[in-house]
Amino acid sequence: MNHLDTLQSLDWVEGSHIPLPKSSYRHRVIIACLSSGRQKANFANGKFPYFAYTELLNEKGQRISHGNNIVPVLSDGRFLMIVEQRPILERYPDHQYRAAIGGQTIDLGLCGSLEFPGGAVETKEDFTASFLRELVEETGIDEQEGILYRRIPPVYSFGSDLALAMFYNVIYLSGFSFPDHVNNDGGLNVYALSRREVEHNIITGAISSGQAALFGWSFYKEVERIHRDTVILNFLDTSTEFISCRNVVIKKPA
Repeated sequence: MNHLDTLQSLDWVEGSHIPLPKSSYRHRVIIACLSSGRQKANFANGKFPYFAYTELLNEKGQRISHGNNIVPVLSDGRFLMIVEQRPILERYPDHQYRAAIGGQTIDLGLCGSLEFPGGAVETKEDFTASFLRELVEETGIDEQEGILYRRIPPVYSFGSDLALAMFYNVIYLSGFSFPDHVNNDGGLNVYALSRREVEHNIITGAISSGQAALFGWSFYKEVERIHRDTVILNFLDTSTEFISCRNVVIKKPA
């Protein structure tokens, strides 16, 4: 049974959002009953317009409404990146899956995507805590101090198709050591790239994720100017509407 058949048993009410049965372990389609909808379908009480979009769900079946992405800058100026597995890349076999890192050509794999750390903001979790948790889980860095810049307005990077607000961050770390591999999310390889390597891999297409790399890199370029300009930095505080800046302490989970 497709979702159009399901709608025939439901009443259309302006402004209501109807969740359909889960389509996978982490996806759910929502029908938004709005008179401005682009599609029309037969509901129980007549033919009406609607929109359809997708929500992400966690392992408990709860909606993931916010995500985060963070650009870690090591004390030696390199950037930490991880290799995630994005199965949708298998549908695009011509994508660039070889990256230039440290004078070597790294095979990322057919579904491999070179990205900055990030993930879901857990329900009732403090935003800063979620950013730092994902950073530690996905890179395995040691406890240390850092300067965290946060883009306060979210980016709705998926438009009308996925209900997810993304928050972007840059953190200047005080350390420079990290493991090559962590076991989180089934195992993640960790790399440190120079700025030139990041730019090169963007140009060649090896770094291609908008949500988990390109948007974060764009925000880093904005932060870079601020971070190096002490005049601007002195005026920047957590009340700033666009960017906040604060000192943080990164700790391992208890």
